Amino acid sequence: MKTTATTYSPLLSFDIFLDHYHKTIKQLKSKADIAQMKNHLPAIVTDSIETRIHEEYYDAIVVTDIRQNIVWVSEGFYEMTGYSSRYAIGKQPSFLQGKDTQEATKKSIRINLDKDHSFTGSIINYKKNGEEYLCQLKLFPLKNKKNQVTHYLALERRLEAA
Repeated sequence: MKTTATTYSPLLSFDIFLDHYHKTIKQLKSKADIAQMKNHLPAIVTDSIETRIHEEYYDAIVVTDIRQNIVWVSEGFYEMTGYSSRYAIGKQPSFLQGKDTQEATKKSIRINLDKDHSFTGSIINYKKNGEEYLCQLKLFPLKNKKNQVTHYLALERRLEAA
């Protein structure tokens, strides 16, 4: 009976390493974002929010109040949009929209938020430098112990094709 030795190509080993590296970076980013949220908005960070943030892939997190005014953004928001947190806080996320932002998507977001539903979709937004980008949104209403919506959480991801 012949036995054969298994050999691994360096490329395959690198692919495995790279996959692990990206997962580790995502975990560290998620932990840092959650820690910052707990520091700035301790009342809204629950175990279910932490789990959602750990499970989802995102570039930026935006938290708004019930009137949809931004109360907190992650560091990834600046990297994705070019706008600082200081500039964004107090504004509505619509300041990122422009001439090619789809009316149907904006309407769908409003309808879902009015009904306290989650929303997943893509919208054309604009960076500070005027560059257009396609933003995948995952919006979730955040509720207090009385089951009343107090905030909205947006996990945003920049998609390559705009």
